[in-house]
Amino acid sequence: MSPLPLFLLSLLALASPSPSPSPSASASATKATIPKSCGESCGGLSIPFPFHLNASCGPSVPAFRLACSANDSTLRLSLPPTSDLRVVAFLPSGSLLLDYSSPAAACDRWYADVNRSFGLDSSHFFAVTADNLLRLYDCEDSSICRAGCDRIGPLAGDTGCEGNRTDFGCCYPLSDGSVWKVGNRFSVFAGFGCRGFSSWAVMRYASGDGTATVERGIEVEWAVPRGYGNGTECAEGAVVVNATAVRQGVRCACAPGLVGDGFAGGAGCFKPCGNDAQVENDRACCKGIFCKKRVVVIAGVLLSVFILLMTAALCFCLRRPIKENMSDLDPACLPKIIGKACNARQFTYKELNEATKGFEEEHKLVVDIVDGTVHSGKLGDGTLVAIQKLKCRSKKNLRKILHRAELLSRSSHGNIARIIGFCFESDNTLLIVHEHFSNGTLEEHLQHERGNGLSWYLRINIASEIASALAYLQYEISTPSYIEDLKTSDILLDIYYSAKIAGFKFLKSGLVNGSCSYVVSRDTDVVYDFGLILLELIMGSKPGNISEVVLPKIDGRKFHEILDPYLRFDNHLPPQREQLEKVVGVVVQCLSSKENGGPCMVDIVKELICILKDNMGSSSRVEPALENAN
Repeated sequence: MSPLPLFLLSLLALASPSPSPSPSASASATKATIPKSCGESCGGLSIPFPFHLNASCGPSVPAFRLACSANDSTLRLSLPPTSDLRVVAFLPSGSLLLDYSSPAAACDRWYADVNRSFGLDSSHFFAVTADNLLRLYDCEDSSICRAGCDRIGPLAGDTGCEGNRTDFGCCYPLSDGSVWKVGNRFSVFAGFGCRGFSSWAVMRYASGDGTATVERGIEVEWAVPRGYGNGTECAEGAVVVNATAVRQGVRCACAPGLVGDGFAGGAGCFKPCGNDAQVENDRACCKGIFCKKRVVVIAGVLLSVFILLMTAALCFCLRRPIKENMSDLDPACLPKIIGKACNARQFTYKELNEATKGFEEEHKLVVDIVDGTVHSGKLGDGTLVAIQKLKCRSKKNLRKILHRAELLSRSSHGNIARIIGFCFESDNTLLIVHEHFSNGTLEEHLQHERGNGLSWYLRINIASEIASALAYLQYEISTPSYIEDLKTSDILLDIYYSAKIAGFKFLKSGLVNGSCSYVVSRDTDVVYDFGLILLELIMGSKPGNISEVVLPKIDGRKFHEILDPYLRFDNHLPPQREQLEKVVGVVVQCLSSKENGGPCMVDIVKELICILKDNMGSSSRVEPALENAN
């Protein structure tokens, strides 16, 4: 260390007295640093205040008293007079996700009678939120039906009757508000002749991409009746907010700049601090050596000396030779840069090493060394991820990678896998954690390595989703983005058979002049690659020799010779054969794009959507069924 910084630290140490804190100050700091909490949990779920298992850990409110089953470690909420529901999760919104199913049901455990109240109609502490999506069954009046159930269906392991109750029926999102309103019972649907329902909670996580997922169960808001007391009073620094579903209900929330549960009996409200931060008497948080003792300027002389020293330090820094953007590869700075750019979670290498079981070879998703290494893994909370290693020695190309990652993290398209987080190691290895799915790739389903096969409708739907994502990247974001050499092995499928372009296709660690970089593809290349994917969807396998084998058969209208036998061309009706001809026409246009320019992705999306609508209007009973596919 140079003499100037040493002198500066010495002077500051001399100018920083360390008087003993008063008892009141010590108590205040202790109170803010160590929030009151019993740290209760059950079955892996941490229990937030005001919910509790033991009476000493929560307010004197029986409604918030939970029970933890000794047999299966499930957390249960009692709703008098009859209901005892399992708590699936405490949601980020502050609500509960409850399991209302009946495991002993002979038919469908998720089916419930519309007259069942679950004890919520008589509760002053709980109410059903509008963020629930219902399937209504046996409705006599179809005017109740709404759109929005196209992405929900039977889950693995579900059994049903009458054509699988939870996959059919009439859709009604409670957010519609035209029939069911906050505070109503489900029996309001009996007025339309409906006899039963099943429910999904719409999970609107603040992931930054604007998407939402659905989970089995009922989302229920909790609140405290206004003026109730009994240990539910708000803490200092908290404000009272009105509940959205519980009538006359309120919650405590910490004011901006503070964190905590907002309750005086819980953690209260305090300023967020780092691992080595301390809380002073005024609850201000700071980090490092200077937080241990408050620096007091005793006299104007010391202030003057400080200014002089700062001026000298500035001159010292200006005289040092400047290396262009050296901080880009500083391990202490990169997490802040990436975290700000991607709005993503920072993982430790240990977490990712455990998730991939030491980056074992069997977990490798990308075998091509040029493309870098991509491994599948499972985080501690069960989330499936794809972890991409990028080794960057050039600061310039690292900035390009970060820019690319930022574009991907800001993507709000539902058919592009998101960036979940990152990790940076001191050897200049950048690890990007991508969203991943357990239902495999499109290639695996086409080659019948997974599932029971893809129907004609699903293939066209998947094609339209891929085209929509590619058009979005080219035309709807500030910096157009193109994906090089997209294949069916790069297309992931979720449990609803919706396509997701793998996030690691956007970031490539190929060696370009000895450094990491990413490759930009042209518009015509993207269209051509999509044409190959569309052709593979038709054939069910890799096209092989296109110019000498496939295209001559297309010119001779011998579609049955290239069509996937699983689709049973001979059983297709005339409307479906017309759809096949249209899709083949799109393929020909895409494959000729390099010579003749070809169509743009927006035109391809429009054409596929029109074909998809035609398919929905035609009979598909002769197609192989997919509903029972795993």
